Amino acid sequence: MDGRTTGSGGRRVVEAAGAVVWRQGDHEQVEVLLIHRPKYDDWSFPKGKLEPGERAQGAAVREVREETGVHVRLGPVLPSVHYPLANGSDKVVRYWAATPHDPGRPAGPGATRSRAGPSSRGPDTARSDSAHPGPAAPSGAAARSGPAARPGAAAPGTAGTPGAMANPSFQPNREVDACAWFGRREAAHQLTHPRDRALLGHLRPVATQTLVVLRHAHAIERARWSGPDPDRPLSPEGIVEAEQLRPTLDAYGIRHVVSSPARRCVDTVLPDAIRHGLSVDVDPAFAEEAPDTVVRAAAVGLRRVREPTLLCTHRPTLPAIFEALGVTPIPLDPAEFVVVHLHDNAPFAVEHPDGK
Repeated sequence: MDGRTTGSGGRRVVEAAGAVVWRQGDHEQVEVLLIHRPKYDDWSFPKGKLEPGERAQGAAVREVREETGVHVRLGPVLPSVHYPLANGSDKVVRYWAATPHDPGRPAGPGATRSRAGPSSRGPDTARSDSAHPGPAAPSGAAARSGPAARPGAAAPGTAGTPGAMANPSFQPNREVDACAWFGRREAAHQLTHPRDRALLGHLRPVATQTLVVLRHAHAIERARWSGPDPDRPLSPEGIVEAEQLRPTLDAYGIRHVVSSPARRCVDTVLPDAIRHGLSVDVDPAFAEEAPDTVVRAAAVGLRRVREPTLLCTHRPTLPAIFEALGVTPIPLDPAEFVVVHLHDNAPFAVEHPDGK
């Protein structure tokens, strides 16, 4: 994979993304997932270059899956890591905290539904109503062959000790010949590079609820539409934007989709909902003309939803939504979103991927 490069100050910049994957191990001990690369004989976090046209969130999830076989859901963003390469280029790696996640969990029965408002357009799809913590990868797996641990660290793959095999189906390959879970202290010793140990220090292993607040994609201009405004569809540009959002939204493990009744909002989130067998929960409280008091009350209700949730709405409703979430208002262009990570119903971290 050639990856994606950009220019900065006359130097070539290689863009990459990865994740610090963590879980609760035995006795509530936090464990993190490390990989060993035979080419460099180092232990590090899974990461890799962005493919052309790929966004960093999707790349981070893809690289973890490809290098370890573990499916993950992104949590709060971590500091980016910058370092020079031997060829004179600079490498920038964007990282997220992440937790194991089962993307194949079947959705519960149901159909696209409306809350006392017009039903969404598009095919009915299954709706999931149950909370989804995501299964942890197995620990205490039988020992297997692989590189030796660094001196003073537990050997990877030893049953009941740090370094438990990350995935029984993992097959060693030329890029990654071992991946294993380590307790946080053992991981700090096992990591080869000081920059990775510094990154581990930024991990806050707290279970969070993810709420993605999305402004709908570009729609046909009002002046060019003769029908009712709620029926105004996406423009050709907006249709492309909705498709391009899908892998990025996938990275947050969305299991609950809420939308304004407006067609331009529903059609923005349909590609992601259909992909996961979810319905679009249409709520007129998030309609463009809804009073601020109604918007705030509905947004407060979303703070209590335990599933990773995607809300698609309009620019005029954003200030009331952010106020209800306890977040400083963030202006969004069409098809832009903010990720709010909540803990105990309060903001824990806020991420604006398109922040300027």
